[in-house]
Amino acid sequence: MSSSTDRARAVVLALLMVGSVFGATIAFTGGAAATIQPDGSGTNASDVVVGDTTQTISINATTVDLNSTDYFVINASNLTQTGVAISSVSASQTPSGVKGVVFNASNSDSGLIVGNATDTSDDSDGSISFDLTAHFNSSPTTTGDYVYNIEQYNNSTTSTVVDTQNVAFNVTDEEEPDASQSTNDVTNDNATINVSLTDDVAVDESTINISAVNQSGDETVIVENGDISTGVNKSSTLDSSDDATETINVSVDLPDGTYNLSVAANDTSDNRINETTLGDNFTVATESTPTSGPVSLASGSVVPNETNTSVANSYVVTATLENVDTADDTVDAYANFSFAGFDLSSASITDRSVESTLSGNSNTSSDNQNYGNNSGGAPFVNVTWDDEGGTINDTLEVSFRVDQAEAPSTTGDYPITVTADTNASGSVELSNVTVDTVTVGSSDDSESPTFAESTENVTSGNATVNVSVTDDTLVDQSTIDVNVTNTSNGNTTILVRNGELVNGTESPESTFNSSSDDKTETVNVSIKLTNGTYKIGASASDPDGNQSSSEAVGDGFTVGDTSTGSDSGSTNAGNVDTLEVDPTSGSADANITASATISTTGKDTAFAVDENNDGYINESEIVDTVTDNGDGDLAGSNDNTVNVSVNLSQYNVADLSSVDILAVGEDGDADQNSDYDLNYGISPDANATYTVTNDTIGGLNLTLSTDELTANNASELQATAQLTDESGDAVSESGVPINETIGNVSDTAANVTVLDTFGTTNETGAATLNLTANTPDATVSINASENSTGTKHWANATFDTVPVASSEAENTVFDFANTTAGATTNVTISGQVNLTSDNDMQYMTFNATGADLGGVLEDDVNLSIQNTPYHGDFSTVKLENDNNLSITVSNSQTVTDDDNVTVTIHNVTLPETPDTYNTSLDLETSSEGTSFATFSGNYTVTSEQSGGSTDDVPPTFAESTNNVTDGNATINVSVTDADSAVNESTIAVNVTNDDTETTYSLVENGNATDNETVVELTDASTLNESNEPTEYVNVTADLPEGNYTISASASDTQDNENSSVAVGDGFTVTNTTNDGPTTSVAGVDVTLNRTKLVADNQAVIKATAQLVDSNGNDVNESDVQITRKISNKSNANITRLKGFGRTNADGVATLTLKANTSGYQVTVTATEQVTGNANSDSASFGTIPTTTTYDSNSPVASYDDDNDGTISSTELKSAATDFRGGSLDMGQLQSAAKAFAS
Repeated sequence: MSSSTDRARAVVLALLMVGSVFGATIAFTGGAAATIQPDGSGTNASDVVVGDTTQTISINATTVDLNSTDYFVINASNLTQTGVAISSVSASQTPSGVKGVVFNASNSDSGLIVGNATDTSDDSDGSISFDLTAHFNSSPTTTGDYVYNIEQYNNSTTSTVVDTQNVAFNVTDEEEPDASQSTNDVTNDNATINVSLTDDVAVDESTINISAVNQSGDETVIVENGDISTGVNKSSTLDSSDDATETINVSVDLPDGTYNLSVAANDTSDNRINETTLGDNFTVATESTPTSGPVSLASGSVVPNETNTSVANSYVVTATLENVDTADDTVDAYANFSFAGFDLSSASITDRSVESTLSGNSNTSSDNQNYGNNSGGAPFVNVTWDDEGGTINDTLEVSFRVDQAEAPSTTGDYPITVTADTNASGSVELSNVTVDTVTVGSSDDSESPTFAESTENVTSGNATVNVSVTDDTLVDQSTIDVNVTNTSNGNTTILVRNGELVNGTESPESTFNSSSDDKTETVNVSIKLTNGTYKIGASASDPDGNQSSSEAVGDGFTVGDTSTGSDSGSTNAGNVDTLEVDPTSGSADANITASATISTTGKDTAFAVDENNDGYINESEIVDTVTDNGDGDLAGSNDNTVNVSVNLSQYNVADLSSVDILAVGEDGDADQNSDYDLNYGISPDANATYTVTNDTIGGLNLTLSTDELTANNASELQATAQLTDESGDAVSESGVPINETIGNVSDTAANVTVLDTFGTTNETGAATLNLTANTPDATVSINASENSTGTKHWANATFDTVPVASSEAENTVFDFANTTAGATTNVTISGQVNLTSDNDMQYMTFNATGADLGGVLEDDVNLSIQNTPYHGDFSTVKLENDNNLSITVSNSQTVTDDDNVTVTIHNVTLPETPDTYNTSLDLETSSEGTSFATFSGNYTVTSEQSGGSTDDVPPTFAESTNNVTDGNATINVSVTDADSAVNESTIAVNVTNDDTETTYSLVENGNATDNETVVELTDASTLNESNEPTEYVNVTADLPEGNYTISASASDTQDNENSSVAVGDGFTVTNTTNDGPTTSVAGVDVTLNRTKLVADNQAVIKATAQLVDSNGNDVNESDVQITRKISNKSNANITRLKGFGRTNADGVATLTLKANTSGYQVTVTATEQVTGNANSDSASFGTIPTTTTYDSNSPVASYDDDNDGTISSTELKSAATDFRGGSLDMGQLQSAAKAFAS
């Protein structure tokens, strides 16, 4: 045992004796008085260091009687409750005079060690002393002060307790964390930093610091105070919870060089590791980037490559390009395919594709295609794409399909060529290279298609019908018809009609529905047929209109023996092509119409309701059997369509969510002379599903897409009528007719045009009506009604027609940064929009005219509406025949009355001739494409030499900050320099509360300040260390209620300085929650997670502010402002990591601090604002040195009143007083004494 521990225990004994702690004397006389000597007097438990698996427990006692056996129970639950079990106990020694020392740990799960010892000495005091060794199943890891309670019994552990004593000991952690790293060398890639920190207790995340240092001494901080500061987190475990193992896995972009890792961290007991060179070094290297070879056309094809004169056909064009660089992030690469001699005026382009043929490099995407005539008059198809993340020498396959491409009117060979710029550099790599040649023959084609078949006989199963159609030019796929007829009964089954599969299953060998017409088309269809002998019928045409047909192609085929069916259902005659029901949804007792399209006239069609949902027609399910134009056919004509009425109330479908209506074509009557027996069930030819809603229509709801319609005969209004039940819930029933009535409520006619009437409801029970109006200032009513149930339901709604918006531009300013003839400069056009109608407008296009606007680059336009920037959302086009520039905005923005509009156009080339020029900018609407605001002005071009002017214009400011209620304010300020660029590092923005005359600094030197009101500098800001002609400051701030003025200052890159004490109109912050005691909040309660903070600028203390009511109970109210005050902030060198801000949903706000100077008592005061009374609460902590004689997280730390890291005699006396009062236990008092003794 150490001398400091001995001294500490002596101090504790002295305190106990002098203070009369136990209120009773300790007997030293011999005889029958059994006692256990106090802690430190032969009875003790040894201190444990994390990692130990044994502990020595010494007992010095006086027995009940001489030469007797006494029993002892040691209660170790104070330790075992931490998860440590005592697996066994052994007597490490048997001193003279003691025998039979027997102890066990059979009760160690409950923390009890039970045993006995016998006094065999001949002395008269009856004393016994012995040592026990407790074996742990695992080393303790929870540090702190612990106490064992020892009880002494006479005769047995169920007898009388004759004495009890406590022994105190410490569990301490003396091992620093272990660190290891495995970072591999990398070439042309980011380094992946892998560091593992392991501690036998836990690693303190907030102390982890990791840096990479190269041979030049340059340091890159990767992790600082437990937060990743550089790189991308891959699989780190930094999650704000201290674990025994912390893993850091970060991908970092490092310059070339050889690096070592510097790692430092504490465990939760403040044992620190500091490795300046951890593990092996690693290197980062960059190899030279390979260059791509010349782009070439590897292969190409046009399918088909034969046609006749003036024939409109479909072509699939494929070009394989080699040595394409797809790793350079090209935008708008293109391949232009020329169709010289062809007519593409009616063509359409589909199935375009740009894909890499290299494995794993699907890195390009075609995003555009168009067609038209090149400057030389040749029609073309243009395919564009972007690429990224590919390879240097990639292979791209560019393909597309062009339909309705009309061949030349003269015969010959016509090459299809490609011109390509795969890097969008403006210089083509391929110029008119032939992809393939299309041979155009004479259209004097008189030959018709011919047919052949090779269909095998079958005895069971499906028949596979195989027919080929051949023509000397091409076969028109859309004209192919194929059918089979059972010669024994005359039933005909259509397989293909107009080039589309009707019945059966198409096999992969079929080509009749491919993407292009070929000279030979194959029909290969598998189908289940009834027994009999079949002939094959076919017809087709070529593109020249030469048609042929055959009722018996080839020898035909046979299908096995006749079968009458089975319980699993027999096969139908296949006479029904399609089946539809109307309506498709509704109630279970509705009358619906089933409509069947049939292939063969004169045959019966049976309709059924599939009640048992088995997919077969059973006799009990048949609704009716009807012949085309016979009795029961609602259509009433020979039109290959049979319509019947189905009354669902006669069938058990009320409990179904849907039911199938089935139809089959029969031969003769339903039950007689048929090819199958309905009693066994048969497969239907077709089915249609009816959805059972089980909802009853009880109302109608009408909604409009807008309540104001621009009267321009172009803007549309949509009215939606929705069926509802009596509760107003939607009813999904289709096919219900909705009637409409439209009228004017006001005196002025609106000249309404109905584009689409309601008609009938869709499957959701809704119907829509669309209309336009041409006369403004009218109120129009729409009435919708339905009467499907016999009870009329109706609804109406009204809207107003408003005039087409118009506007004027006021206070127009044209500001040219340089007016020298021929110079390239920037021009800023600004003005105010004054709308002459009440409607807001949306803009889509700006047109600038007047100057020679050459050299304008895409995205090189700055635009703002009401000083709100919209940058990077434009494409610009320089028109061919004049000086106009069209600036198209990708997403329409709304312009309201009195909005300020500013457009800065870069790289404008001025005319070569000095003169005064008129310039205008038109603001156009997105819906009509007509100008509704024109900004006009003049500018003068001087004769000074280009570049002769100097920059003497300082930056200007504008703002667009909205008023805010109950929330953070977002302050928007733009800083613009007309003739150079804004120096970011000089930008400063402040706001002043005009009511309290308090100024808040938001931005200083181009960065957000540390002011507690600043929440964040949002992504809309452009403060990125790149000086631009216009910089945008967008700051979110948590400000008190009041009226605010914005001030700003900045310089340009030529040191021209400007400032403004009142930018724009300012803004107002209104806080309705602070108008009075609207909640039960009566105050705030502040707590700290520790009483002492190690002043190493790494350890962190957290203050928690909890809203409370008048009884001190927690109040869960969010968004309540909590302000702070920190005493001794400068003396203790306090750094605030996070301010209180506003409370969360639990009514809690937190503040975190760290310190760098010890020896000070710091008070944190929190004030809540919700009650209007500014109630406050405080809590204090001390800043202490990095080395202390006590555990900074233990209760002993609170007695270090002077924050010097030690316990003085006066401070120890305070601890002893608290021990006597019961607020400190023996183990904690011992720790205080040990700290004093150290």
